[in-house]
Amino acid sequence: LVTNKEIDILEIPLTIMDCTLFDYMKLDMEGAWKTTKLLIDVTEKYNGVITILWHNTYMVDEMLKFYEKILKYCHEKNAWMTSGEEIRKWWNKGDSR
Repeated sequence: LVTNKEIDILEIPLTIMDCTLFDYMKLDMEGAWKTTKLLIDVTEKYNGVITILWHNTYMVDEMLKFYEKILKYCHEKNAWMTSGEEIRKWWNKGDSR
């Protein structure tokens, strides 16, 4: 910032987080799914990127099933599910999907 120069960084914003849906927004399972599905569908429409943060404390019971539902829905839509590192490599190559 001091040098006012660009830096070589790729920022991939957080899109879906467990505690945002259920704690901060206080959504029930149905409301959380509607919100999540809408985000996925709009992202697909515009060829965007979604990041999902699901904490290990939410990997139990119905919360784990919800996470699995997200992954299944993305898989059914033929989404490219990968790591941030792979996205960086793809971005740096300048390829298009």
